[in-house]
Amino acid sequence: STRVEIRLTNANDDAPVFSEEVYYVEIPEDFLPGQTVLTLAATDPDVNQTLSFSLTSPEGTFMVQDNGEVILMKELDREELEQYIFSVRVSDDGEPQLSSNSVVDIRVTDV
Repeated sequence: STRVEIRLTNANDDAPVFSEEVYYVEIPEDFLPGQTVLTLAATDPDVNQTLSFSLTSPEGTFMVQDNGEVILMKELDREELEQYIFSVRVSDDGEPQLSSNSVVDIRVTDV
């Protein structure tokens, strides 16, 4: 008799997917730096994937933490700029690493 051992592994063949194609948020211009504006969410059909989030083009006003929290980094002035639109990325830790993009649209309201 011959013994055959078969090991099945899950290939990383699916990119993570954001819960929204575009995240729309309104915040007042007196929103304090350091506060969380929103939390991005995504899922990955592949099992046992750790997801991390990032800005695709950092501009200094907002930061995206690995866990998806979008943080305000400096004071806002609606009269100076009333809308921020930027791209965010979610990446998995598979091999090969796969990612997807989404857009965040933040409108600053007057107080």
